[in-house]
Amino acid sequence: MTLNGVMETYDYDDRGLVTEATLGNGAVIEYEYDDDQRVIRIEHLDEAEDTILKLEYDYNDRDLPVTLTESDAGGMFAETAFTYDDRGRLIHEERMVSSGPSPEYDLAYEYDQAGNRLMKIDAINELETAYVYDIDDPEAFASGNNMLEYTTVWDVGGQSSVLVSTTWYDYGDDALGQSDRNGNPTRIVTETAADPGVYSATRFVYDKAQRVWLKRSGCG
Repeated sequence: MTLNGVMETYDYDDRGLVTEATLGNGAVIEYEYDDDQRVIRIEHLDEAEDTILKLEYDYNDRDLPVTLTESDAGGMFAETAFTYDDRGRLIHEERMVSSGPSPEYDLAYEYDQAGNRLMKIDAINELETAYVYDIDDPEAFASGNNMLEYTTVWDVGGQSSVLVSTTWYDYGDDALGQSDRNGNPTRIVTETAADPGVYSATRFVYDKAQRVWLKRSGCG
């Protein structure tokens, strides 16, 4: 198989699960699964069979990952723990780094009864992101389709919260003048409080499988 001009070959086990992908440059990706067909190891090896990156997963009884361990040729360097509510929604994730420059994070999430994410709380950077859906503001957004309309990021490290940025989601015609009827955003626009009136925008075009086919970034 050729992907983006790079040849890949695949090996499978008796269950039809991919066990190894070999790239044209000699690198190999190995996959390991448990008896429930859950992936428990993904290991990237270079042409000399040295480990570039190894990801190992542990799961709970609901098949949700609870820990992700990251290693390289020097051994383990990070572990991420995941916590869920009774409905299986991710409510907390914390990445702890034991070596190397990769970032740590400590994130908590809140949801409404419909399962929409209402808040992301970044404990390390002291930031909170609030999410607003069209059902939350029927006077401004009449569709009621439960679509994300905008988010606001707030710095909560001081005595009072300070607005950092606002991001709007547009579901109209895409960059080719075509309408997306699957609820995918066709344009995402961000304005920072430090530079009001200046907007950065990213436009998206999707294929029939709702995968991003074209992405354009710029201003306005």
